[in-house]
Amino acid sequence: MSESFPDSLKDQPLPRFVISRIAVGIIALMWIVSGVMKTLDPSGFLDTLQQHRVIGDMYRGYGMFVGPGEIVLGLLLVFVLGSELRKIFGRSVLAVSLMVLIAFTAYLNMVDPVVLQESGCGCLSDYRIASGLEGSQYFIAMVRNGLLVVLHAIAVGGPIVTMRKLRQQSSIASA
Repeated sequence: MSESFPDSLKDQPLPRFVISRIAVGIIALMWIVSGVMKTLDPSGFLDTLQQHRVIGDMYRGYGMFVGPGEIVLGLLLVFVLGSELRKIFGRSVLAVSLMVLIAFTAYLNMVDPVVLQESGCGCLSDYRIASGLEGSQYFIAMVRNGLLVVLHAIAVGGPIVTMRKLRQQSSIASA
């Protein structure tokens, strides 16, 4: 599906969507780093899942596919970053990324906060970032996920708003 541009827009170079590309780059980096950490230490990640006591024992083995899945998602976002930011494929990959992020956030909400503080969230495998404050694991995970949701909105919304403004400018100029 190609977008049709008025003749006045065809002569201008397309915008580069720098801020949106930075947002996609940060999201991709987060998925790749997180996936690599889980892939390098699958037993640490699976131990963390076991400590959370949310997923039944018979399904816990599927946790070993989370890391490679995150790496694939991150690499798809790198592709989106390069060329597909305003196209349907790019928006679809960003939508999948956002849905996975929301699913992980929902999972973290099911974990007992005391267990989360002791075991970590598993986001970076067995490596935890805890400030020593009570409930800091939960707080840090929710703030990080909230920032990632904002980055998703910037990544999707930036090209939409920019292209809408270009079309409006074009219609004003041609009138």
